[in-house]
Amino acid sequence: LPMALMAIIVGMALGSSGATMQTLLDNPLASPYTLGLASAAGFGASLAILNGGWGLNPLFAVPASAFVFACMASALIYSVGNMRGMMGDTMILAGIALMFLFHSLQSLLQFNATPEVGQQIVFWMFGTLAKANWTNLTITAIAVAFALPFLILNAWKLT
Repeated sequence: LPMALMAIIVGMALGSSGATMQTLLDNPLASPYTLGLASAAGFGASLAILNGGWGLNPLFAVPASAFVFACMASALIYSVGNMRGMMGDTMILAGIALMFLFHSLQSLLQFNATPEVGQQIVFWMFGTLAKANWTNLTITAIAVAFALPFLILNAWKLT
């Protein structure tokens, strides 16, 4: 049951984030992947895995690090867009550049990591619902429940 519920929650999060980005940038190709946010999050998670969660519980440290790096990438893309008059195309091109940067940095981490840590990084990047449990489901559901009302308030703007 946690696996099935997690699939629904994650699907809601991915669908709403994609629709929001496509509307804000007025481009049907915009997504967290093309904007480099997924690569930034992957790099942040890889850093946390490589450093053993910085002494914190890896259950929270790895997703928290991924979130922080995705937020930093978002801020960087926003600042580049703000300098260039908030053109959607400029923001997408900046995101693609960030995607390549963070992906190459992550590859460098994997190359220099021990085989065990490299395997953990690859496994985390592939993603799986096999480790879904009630704790993970609760954390994910709270995050989505926090974000969705903001999107629902502006639903008329989303295409």
